[in-house]
Amino acid sequence: MLGLGNNLRHNKKIGGGVSFDADYQAILDYATTQGYTLPSIGQQALQNQMLIDLKLAGVWSKLDTFAKFDTDGNSSFALIDWKRLTQYTAVNNPTFTPNQGFTGNGTSNYIDTNYNPFSQAVNFGLNNATVGTYIRTAPASPIGTKSVYGTSDTGGISLLPQFSTNCSLRLNATSGSGFASADQVGSWIITRPSSSNTTAYRNGTLISMSRLSTSISNAKIFLLRRNDATPMYWDGQITCFFAGASLSEIEAKTLTGIIQNYLNGGVGNKLGIFFGDSITAGTGASVTANRWTSVFSGLQSIMEMNYGIAGTTMVQHPTTPTGTSMYERMNLIPNYVGADKYLFFAYGTNDAASPLVFTPALFETQYNAVIQNAISKGWTTSKIKLVNIFRRDDTNENAYNLKLIDIATANGVQVLDVNSVLASNPALYMSDSLHPNDAGHAAISAYINTNIIL
Repeated sequence: MLGLGNNLRHNKKIGGGVSFDADYQAILDYATTQGYTLPSIGQQALQNQMLIDLKLAGVWSKLDTFAKFDTDGNSSFALIDWKRLTQYTAVNNPTFTPNQGFTGNGTSNYIDTNYNPFSQAVNFGLNNATVGTYIRTAPASPIGTKSVYGTSDTGGISLLPQFSTNCSLRLNATSGSGFASADQVGSWIITRPSSSNTTAYRNGTLISMSRLSTSISNAKIFLLRRNDATPMYWDGQITCFFAGASLSEIEAKTLTGIIQNYLNGGVGNKLGIFFGDSITAGTGASVTANRWTSVFSGLQSIMEMNYGIAGTTMVQHPTTPTGTSMYERMNLIPNYVGADKYLFFAYGTNDAASPLVFTPALFETQYNAVIQNAISKGWTTSKIKLVNIFRRDDTNENAYNLKLIDIATANGVQVLDVNSVLASNPALYMSDSLHPNDAGHAAISAYINTNIIL
């Protein structure tokens, strides 16, 4: 990874000159003191990078507990709580498979996290909470009252991934919410950002649900069953568990990507981040799923994080800044983590439409500043992509497209010439001759998918 220097300044050198993050080194030191078998050197490097990426994503500081079970260390190492440097407890010998995780038998065995959110929370709150896991293998008979984790008091926490035709998700509430669920495998993150709503991220897909909070559960969270007088055991396999404060969309999606990146041996590349104007936001598409960023993300099998805002520009207004220009919002560019695949910028249409306010020269200056900001956050130039302007009836935009070539050349990034596909085809536009229709959005995504360079 690049651009991680600030996060490594407290690292400790170990044999052979390898430098680990101080918090990961503390995990290894704890395990050595306890006499546990450490992971292989290669896996230590992956785990160390995972922890660094969690910090860069702003997730690590929000967690109260975090355990990663898919390790080639022994089962005791797998049960370490990375955040608290304590131990989860395996009860009645759930099956541990190296490099995969723990599997329940559906009748008696489980894992006690030894974490009670009511009495031990640091970040976890009534209306500010997250729990999550990654399911590697579903039960052979998945449907029914089978809880992957949880508690059952008035502020219960639980995940029943296939309660019936729907899943049932519960976080600080007396009962669950759900959505259609036919498959358990993958990432499940449940977060509560407010008293009235919970949000699920199912393999990175956002699903909002209404459910009032009642209280924080005063019981230890169990895994492979719910902590209940009549427990709901689960007989699948999980690779991790975490709990803490509520996560934003970008944090939850990045965490999903980080977990997948680790599972794939460090080559996950699961997140695409898109900044732009109304066209990026999806204006002209009949539904959000038909906007070019969403269609492209589907073609690439990546998660989409869309920061498009209608009417926005690259350049900050010289007298009355709106706060929405990309130049003003460059602080929103996230630190690069190993799960990231692309960082897109699609600007210029609205800059070119205001020639008395904005100039191509200022566009170039501030665009360069934005790209350099991204590079300073660890983004390699091969992952930064620019999209040019493709309106059909504004000759002023030609000067901006020429500037985009200069900007791309100066920074060593790729500019994608979607103008060559759309400019002369009125059938791809709405009646305003500005916003692409569904066919136009599909044409943009197809062109980028074919011509993008890694």
